[in-house]
Amino acid sequence: MIESVRPLLETQPYLYGHHLPGARPDALVQAALIRLAAEDEDNLIVRAEQGRLTGLAVMRPLPWDTEFFGMGCARVEAFYFDRSEEAALGWSRSLAVDVTDWCRQREVRFVSAKIEAADALAALGLGRAGFDVVDNELTLVTDSLPPLPPLSDGFQVVSGDGLAEVPVEALGRLFDHSRFHADPRIDRDLADRLWQMAITNQASQEGRPVIFLLEGRRPVGIISCRPDDQLAAVTGLAVGDWFIVGVAEEYRGRGLGRVLVSAGLEECLSRYGVIQVATQTYNLPALGLYQSSGFKLCRASLSLHCFMED
Repeated sequence: MIESVRPLLETQPYLYGHHLPGARPDALVQAALIRLAAEDEDNLIVRAEQGRLTGLAVMRPLPWDTEFFGMGCARVEAFYFDRSEEAALGWSRSLAVDVTDWCRQREVRFVSAKIEAADALAALGLGRAGFDVVDNELTLVTDSLPPLPPLSDGFQVVSGDGLAEVPVEALGRLFDHSRFHADPRIDRDLADRLWQMAITNQASQEGRPVIFLLEGRRPVGIISCRPDDQLAAVTGLAVGDWFIVGVAEEYRGRGLGRVLVSAGLEECLSRYGVIQVATQTYNLPALGLYQSSGFKLCRASLSLHCFMED
């Protein structure tokens, strides 16, 4: 079955990793084939019409999210459909319905997806099946180290792996901008609590760099970085993904974000060849900070949510 997927993949304008420098179409297709071969077949959705493969989706059950929300959660990891004919929109819609059927069969009630902002065919197909666009993001990348700005008296930067001893709860509310905050069906306090738990988990994981900005012993900023092995397989580069970046609200506007980002790049570029970070298109302060620190825009994407009806 995997080899029969190649013609389908070759019609895709967007494959995972296409936004990174050095990613080649043939390498992307090969990496996607390897990824599919390693998938649990139960998480693959295959659609064929008259013996021809017209759609393929990769689903990912999310145990952590399931426990947090108290309902079955999953993510659409890949959403490929044949784009070679005028029927492409119909195949997109049919595959999206297959995704929701897969969810119902497994009692998944909350499913998310991320697609390219320019991919109108995927957006329309998923929208017909009950997905709503809730957020939009820009991804930026860099492989260069900016000058490290001076640090104000009383502040220090600490970095390492699994810094569980740092009291991350003192960071308070770091995020107003996330797909969970943007979705009006998700309570704001619940979205805040989700990110607080995510920060705690990231800070305590061994083998992943965490950078804290401290005032005395109190953390006032954090960057957590995780490897993206799938992107590494596509590009041949060690890719570090900044999952959490934030400065406590009362410390913003004082130049501390620039210090934190520069220190984060110094730490993370010693481990990875490329660093990527994503932020909302409307988060202009974050975009300005990243771009002035050497990051370059490379991708625009949409986040979609679907809450399955009983």
